[in-house]
Amino acid sequence: MGRVIVQSLEGHSVRRFDGELNNLHLQVLGIAGLATDQARLALRALHDRDSGAAREVMRRERDVDTLEVEVDEQIVAMLARRAPLALDLRIIISFSKMVTHLERIGDEAMRIAELCLRLHGAGEGAGGDALLADAYEMGRGAERMLSLALEVIDTLDAGRAEELLADRGRLQLEFEASLRRLARLTPGDGRAVARAIDAVLIMKALERIGDHARNLAEYVVYVVRGTDVRHRQDLRAPRGPE
Repeated sequence: MGRVIVQSLEGHSVRRFDGELNNLHLQVLGIAGLATDQARLALRALHDRDSGAAREVMRRERDVDTLEVEVDEQIVAMLARRAPLALDLRIIISFSKMVTHLERIGDEAMRIAELCLRLHGAGEGAGGDALLADAYEMGRGAERMLSLALEVIDTLDAGRAEELLADRGRLQLEFEASLRRLARLTPGDGRAVARAIDAVLIMKALERIGDHARNLAEYVVYVVRGTDVRHRQDLRAPRGPE
């Protein structure tokens, strides 16, 4: 099996691997890059009303699934062939969990793209457009979180990962606020309500992308420090107003 190599990069401790672990790390990075690009394309479709970008997300969805299967097969082979122990096993299992969350980010990007196409075909609607402004803001936050998650998967910098974990529940609170705005729409305006519901579904997908980004950071901390932070009370999302 590989060994962990600690390097210094611009003041950060950067962990690299050799051998099979290095190849696995590179494959996980490939999926992470593709999933991040899918999310960015979906956000372009949302913000710019770019139907072409939405369709590109849908076209490339199979690429994410194919890479997930390839990495899963490699992990199974490594476990069967090498019977890794201790640190190596921790790294392999963590990478496997990361791949699952990255595939789900791709799923959420696909969901946003589909909803964007439906919204673009529905035309204008005052209630929905007001909530789309919320979605744009949530999208910027989700993209920042996802970019940081990609960085920490690359560098395996636990300190940067904890910066992402410290961003506790902001997207969740924004989503809950959007639901309260939806409740104030006029029930008789069916088109506006339908458009607003699609906007809320987009925001729910963005909230989930943020959750997956945090999950990725948790596994980076586990790889580097061997500490499971998934259920730490100080890292749980805060509750919004009742």
